[in-house]
Amino acid sequence: MPQYNLPSGTIPPEVLAGQVREYMSVHTTYKAWLTYYFIQELNISYWARARTGMDQDGNAWFPLSKKTIEQKSRIEAGTHKLKNDPAFQTKFKEHKVGNQRYVGTLSPTQRVVYERSYKANRKKLSDRKAKEKAWEAVERYKESNPIAKLINIRTGNLVRATAPGRVSNNRYYPSPNQVVIYRGVSDVTIKIDIDYAERVDQGDPASQLPARPIIPEDVTAWIRHAHSQALLLAEKEYLNIVKSKLTYVEWRAFLKSRRADIPF
Repeated sequence: MPQYNLPSGTIPPEVLAGQVREYMSVHTTYKAWLTYYFIQELNISYWARARTGMDQDGNAWFPLSKKTIEQKSRIEAGTHKLKNDPAFQTKFKEHKVGNQRYVGTLSPTQRVVYERSYKANRKKLSDRKAKEKAWEAVERYKESNPIAKLINIRTGNLVRATAPGRVSNNRYYPSPNQVVIYRGVSDVTIKIDIDYAERVDQGDPASQLPARPIIPEDVTAWIRHAHSQALLLAEKEYLNIVKSKLTYVEWRAFLKSRRADIPF
């Protein structure tokens, strides 16, 4: 992830950088959500480009050849000679990893349907039942995804690896085949741990495969959006810690000392 001069809001720079032990959760909260929202932007962009279009920043992929579309159509229909080869079979429609359904293979719109249903039903049902209801909601939605015409989507493994994982206890837990390496406050390296990912990303002149970069070269807008969202949650954590250390009078004085243009 490229480096940018990102403001720290009202959080002291040393706190955001994780240099103050008692405020370490502010640092980890920021990094976790920065990663989550950046990868969320990646997944939204991936889907936009996969549907033979372009994302909101104008990034697009080289279209599929007629031969590739025909091959994928025949495999999907079960008439291709490679239909029984696991390497060519598509499990994408089933949204499964092994025998378990996986939310990461859902499109951004399908994911919204899933999460809304899950949150609504989790208030009155068990976690398992709420997830079952959420999958039913997705199936009722019936979003059309003609896999044969989708770019960089066959088994769903690659797009699944670009889906945001989860944040728990101020830590980011990546999706399958997704590797996240931290080296500083906002120095984050994201890798797709799939053997053919580099070939997709860089292209292969020998087989006339065009380069289709998974992460575009210019992700400035993604970084800024992720930073703004992560900073909101980090500042909330920061204020909770500060409040726990002050008396009521001290807390009121602290709030009055804050800049009026910061909405916290």
